[in-house]
Amino acid sequence: MIRALIISAAIILSSVSCTQSKEDLIKQAVLDRMIDPGSTKFGKITVLEDKACVTVNSKNRLGGYAGDSQAFVQVVEGGWHYIMSKNDISHNMCLEILEQI
Repeated sequence: MIRALIISAAIILSSVSCTQSKEDLIKQAVLDRMIDPGSTKFGKITVLEDKACVTVNSKNRLGGYAGDSQAFVQVVEGGWHYIMSKNDISHNMCLEILEQI
């Protein structure tokens, strides 16, 4: 009985992780690096193969919104990872940078 419950739970959990969209995985990579993930607001997300530009605004350490920045996210070892963010470039400029690297 317990073995059957454990197997059922494992099947359910594995199917849940398979249903996450690429966008959800990218958002999670960004959220993992935010000071206040609950305050994070996402804007435009553009994916170029294994890289993505994400417009994001989140609260800083002082509790105020920092303004839009562009997060660079990339697939590393099979998973999406936050690389860095820049607050002085547009989403289009972010894409131009990604196309060059």
